[in-house]
Amino acid sequence: MIFQSLGQMREAYGGRDAISKWFESASWISFAAINDPDTANYISKRCGDTTVEVDQTNRSTGMKGSSRSRSKQLSAALIMPHEVLRMRADEQIVFTSGNPPLRCGRAIWCRRDDMKACVGQNRFYRKE
Repeated sequence: MIFQSLGQMREAYGGRDAISKWFESASWISFAAINDPDTANYISKRCGDTTVEVDQTNRSTGMKGSSRSRSKQLSAALIMPHEVLRMRADEQIVFTSGNPPLRCGRAIWCRRDDMKACVGQNRFYRKE
């Protein structure tokens, strides 16, 4: 099934609980060309967090002019909702059961000569 946003799924299946159950039973889910902030938020949360190391340097300008450096580890989202919204149209994020999320390109058939041969003639478009 193809939906354009989580909101569209909620309308079809009747709320958040129904969507969660549908996602739990799917072996893979792909998100691409996201324009909906709620969907971007969901993707960001589902991708999870990672640990980043942040270095801090404090300098004092007193008589001795000392400096102190330290580093700490912080949690940060793998991808922020605004980054999801700015992904290229030919990128997607795929979730598969038991694996980390995969950000990858989409094979758009009309851009690839090797795939054009697999597609029949467009019956809705006539060259004149």
